[in-house]
Amino acid sequence: MEHLRSQELSPVGLFEFFDEGTINFIVNETNRYAWQKNVHLGLTAQELKCVLGILILSGYISYPRRRMFWETSPDSHHHLVADAIRRDRFELIFSYLHFVDNSELDHSDRFTKVRPPLVRMNHSFQQHAPLDEFYSFGESSCEYFGQSRSRRPSGRSGQLGCQVWCGTTSSGYLVWFEPSQGTLFTRPDGGLDLGTSMVLRFTDVLQERGRLPYHIFIDEVFTSVQLMSILRRRGVKATGTVRDCRTERCPLKDPKELKKMRRGSFDYKVDECEEVIVCRWRDSNVVTICSNAAGIEPVRLSSRPAGAAGARGQVRLRCLLQLYQEKAGGVGRMDQNMARYRVRVRGTKWYSSFMGYVLDAALNNAWQLHRICCGNAQVDLLAFRRYVACVYLESNADTSSQGRRGRRLETESRFDMIGH
Repeated sequence: MEHLRSQELSPVGLFEFFDEGTINFIVNETNRYAWQKNVHLGLTAQELKCVLGILILSGYISYPRRRMFWETSPDSHHHLVADAIRRDRFELIFSYLHFVDNSELDHSDRFTKVRPPLVRMNHSFQQHAPLDEFYSFGESSCEYFGQSRSRRPSGRSGQLGCQVWCGTTSSGYLVWFEPSQGTLFTRPDGGLDLGTSMVLRFTDVLQERGRLPYHIFIDEVFTSVQLMSILRRRGVKATGTVRDCRTERCPLKDPKELKKMRRGSFDYKVDECEEVIVCRWRDSNVVTICSNAAGIEPVRLSSRPAGAAGARGQVRLRCLLQLYQEKAGGVGRMDQNMARYRVRVRGTKWYSSFMGYVLDAALNNAWQLHRICCGNAQVDLLAFRRYVACVYLESNADTSSQGRRGRRLETESRFDMIGH
């Protein structure tokens, strides 16, 4: 972070996850795929950046048909897009966009079509990740409406899509991700379920940066007493809500009995050998939480809604519950940021939606770094995306085409000495 602060990078400078190596890799694989189809595409890095700029722009300027960007009608024409790349050229590039050599596919991996850029992006995310104590692990959803074996309804929103295992900081920076393939393609570690195996993989990624006092907050889908014990032996703190079937028959008060008690009532048990606590607490609903790092004390009073409209009352809040409420939710914050201006351009290939998800994640991470590094000069997520899109489209525009009107550039592309 100190190195990034000293460089005083612009939003485009921070958006270095799609670095030159990744860009050139995608260009080479796309040209190879087109050549295999007997098409001389001749894609360049500048044209690919124009395509990326249009995808970013589609998140906050959306048309029912993407071809409307190039229409001459005054109600739809977008000169920034039309001046950057021709419509038919964009459609041709987007239809042949490819990320792996088809002769080297790993058929034991459902996501083999996107595995190389996925590995590259994971490496970049971890390389630039801010060092933090608190992390969140959970499921995110990549929207997809076509036919694919990996498509299934999201557990929270009900929308169809691909589930993605995500590990984030408490602020929403995506450190590590892996698309879910189920147990058919992803073999869990011996004696463990798939969710537990994914949490342990994320902790391995964190500990590669050093065995620091990491504290992970886990969703109830993954939390179990067994997982807490394993993480404690690895030197990792963890706290998470837990389902009743995963408490290993911990003799707590029945949820129906606890519901009859006043708000703030609780019951807990401690496994002194494994140093794991399971607590059941009565709020507006009954919550069961498990931790290997925090206990009941100290207790503080918290203002909570109390029945009548607008009325609030004081409720005793236990230490581990307070910690969970304050530090958990990093995956939800990341999802919220990505959903606001999600890439709207979809292709016919199933993996085009997933690559849009990766692009949104890269922009979210770059914006998180911008918030840390720029202090008082920081901008919101929309302004950040607009700046990156404008620079990509202005700096990499096709200046060889005739009939383009001259106009004043408003971003850092004024100084790139290209095509002026």
